[in-house]
Amino acid sequence: MKATEEGVRQPVKPTLSVVIPVLNEAHHLSELLPLLFRQDHPPVEVLVADAGSSDDSREVAMTLGARVVTGGKPAAGRTAGALAAWGEWVCFLDADTRLPHERLFGQALSQVLAWGVVGAVADNRAYYRPGDKGWDRWWVRAWDRFLLAFLNNGQRAWLQAGFPVGQAVFMLVRRDVFVQVGGFDSKAEPYEDSELLLRLHRRIPPPAGRRSSVGVLSPPLHVLISTRRWDVKGRLWFPISLGVRGSLFRWLLRRELPIPDYWELNAQAAYRERPSAAATIHGEKEKRVP
Repeated sequence: MKATEEGVRQPVKPTLSVVIPVLNEAHHLSELLPLLFRQDHPPVEVLVADAGSSDDSREVAMTLGARVVTGGKPAAGRTAGALAAWGEWVCFLDADTRLPHERLFGQALSQVLAWGVVGAVADNRAYYRPGDKGWDRWWVRAWDRFLLAFLNNGQRAWLQAGFPVGQAVFMLVRRDVFVQVGGFDSKAEPYEDSELLLRLHRRIPPPAGRRSSVGVLSPPLHVLISTRRWDVKGRLWFPISLGVRGSLFRWLLRRELPIPDYWELNAQAAYRERPSAAATIHGEKEKRVP
């Protein structure tokens, strides 16, 4: 507890570590890391799990105050970072995730503590850079809003069905519980994030009055995500097929449906940041990421 100016004692929020798996993400790290340390409840540490980047990712991370650990594919990198962390909670982020305001960490932790859950994911909204298909095409942005709303609502529907799904573009997990259940399962990639949520749901008893030990944060507590993969792979079949395979098919077949070569796509030059898109970002309802 800590005392406020009025003398009322308020609960102290737990310590938070942030873990970011990367492969050639120097540009995104240079934008994301300063946002993390400007939060009203800043992380006690940021761990960048590097999978052998050939760009300046490691140097950028260390220069901006992060600790670099050896990573691998995202599941292995996230687990390595969390095992090296010492915060009471771990927030998993992707390098191209952006935080819409400086109160997100504090508000998200307050919500999971109030609920008594051990993990949570957030809604996603899109942001764009010059050169992205959604930057100057209103119909692309409209489709992206529809698709992300569908996926966001799907997270809540599956949670109500007792089969939680979600993405580690933003995922909060209590570190002791993460270690207890063994971290992410690399065999489930690229659905290792949903598989972890399902494992937590099944192994950790829900708090009183709730249906699950995990949750989806309230819609105002969303994050901004890049649509660069959709620009390369398409906005119809690619996200819909991933969503169906990672939720409906898993639920029907009662087993994981990994895609062994999925993360190899991230090594392709098509996913690397355009140098000319260095400084300007705008998102849905946000003109600029702070």
